[in-house]
Amino acid sequence: MTTLCFSFPLFLLFLSVFLPSLGHSFHDDRQSLLEFKSSITSDPHHSMANWSSDVPFCNWSGVTCRHHHQMDRVIALDLTAMDLKGIISPSIGNLSFLHSLALHRNMLHGYIPLQLGRLFRLRTLTLSFNKLDGNIPIELGSLTHLQVLNLGANGLTGILMLDVTQTPDGSPTYQPVYQNDFRGLKLSVWIQTISQASCCWHV
Repeated sequence: MTTLCFSFPLFLLFLSVFLPSLGHSFHDDRQSLLEFKSSITSDPHHSMANWSSDVPFCNWSGVTCRHHHQMDRVIALDLTAMDLKGIISPSIGNLSFLHSLALHRNMLHGYIPLQLGRLFRLRTLTLSFNKLDGNIPIELGSLTHLQVLNLGANGLTGILMLDVTQTPDGSPTYQPVYQNDFRGLKLSVWIQTISQASCCWHV
């Protein structure tokens, strides 16, 4: 009886630690997308009309998944030119397998969530032609696989400081930041070679 009383709390501890990891991608990726949807106040083209429990999240409009270790993970979200209004939910930063995030040509406002800096697999980030404001989060500098970054035609202000790697062909990452209001623009591009070199532009 003593052994049973001792082991039962350990069993409960085991459940509390390991059970949440089961179905991790289903809950987290699906929930993160739903939280993003809830931050959208206007969807005139009904681009997220099928984002519901009746449809597997990998079949939702604009969502692309990949099967990874017997789980479906979101690798791309593309809601380009849907005239969406609202903010970019920080929950997007929980889509840890995301390779591409395309939200350009909408009417999204508010800040760029610093949580996007968690998306270490991200290769493409396009947020141009929205109504975003505030500073570009320094956390985006940790996106070492980023190949395309487009933030143009927003109301971003302040200082831009990003560290990014070279593209596969060896050319620097393309970073349009036009039509914003950066004061004392600082753009750091780190080229990762055998002997690391850096190039800084001050505008």
